[in-house]
Amino acid sequence: MSALSETPSGIQAADRGLRFGSVAEQYDRARPGYPAGLIDAAFDYAGLTPGDRALDIGTGTGQVAAELATRGLCVLGIDPSAEMVQIANRKFSAAGLDARAIVSNFESAPLDASAFNLICAATSWHWLDPETRFQVAARAIAPGGALAVFWTWPHWRRTELRVELDEIYERSGAPLELMGPMCPLEPDPDALAREWVSHTLVSDVFGEPEGKLCSWSVTYTATGYADLLGTYADHLSLDPPVREGLLTRIEQTIDAAGGTIELPYSTLLLLSRAA
Repeated sequence: MSALSETPSGIQAADRGLRFGSVAEQYDRARPGYPAGLIDAAFDYAGLTPGDRALDIGTGTGQVAAELATRGLCVLGIDPSAEMVQIANRKFSAAGLDARAIVSNFESAPLDASAFNLICAATSWHWLDPETRFQVAARAIAPGGALAVFWTWPHWRRTELRVELDEIYERSGAPLELMGPMCPLEPDPDALAREWVSHTLVSDVFGEPEGKLCSWSVTYTATGYADLLGTYADHLSLDPPVREGLLTRIEQTIDAAGGTIELPYSTLLLLSRAA
């Protein structure tokens, strides 16, 4: 199964919406945004001007949608989680942005044909149906419009406390083979880019594929790092006593080591243009 189409940790997309919705406020608080330079790169690639329309697939709590609206776009966000959508709309309203979010799956969303100059999916493209996602996007995108897929991953194995944290996971009773922080393998940006080129060209709808990679990091407090872990599907799927014990011990370990932990990230922006 391909990296761009697989469902992480075996969690189904519908279940993903329910799981993430159950921690919507925590998700909004803990998950980092996306590098501004990559959002600008998508904006420039699409040749956008204020007033153009953008669709944000899997908008979550509206992080990318808000960035696009701040740049003058009229943004529609869609997400299967009602809890996420509620937070996104609250943020849009408070900031006076030309953006709104609706509860829907992408494949069944009531989207006008040829309506959007930019269609964006930020860490959500892999949740979509690989058999239909390009076709659904093609119906909704305006001629010459851009499809922008952001793919972000944390480098769990590169933190200074990796040895100590590994020991906690090994003693936790969690299924280690399913836990992202225990996985020695990371996405290969070059492989993802090659796959993007292949998929877009095979779609017969999109072309001119491009990719841009950005490396960055976030320094978390002990509580902030535990909150972050608690928003990932692999941790959400744990039995509550296992999850609570695991996160408590991780938080205690970070506090004992000085109270903060730096987590490196990579974000890959994949772009393609509609015919």
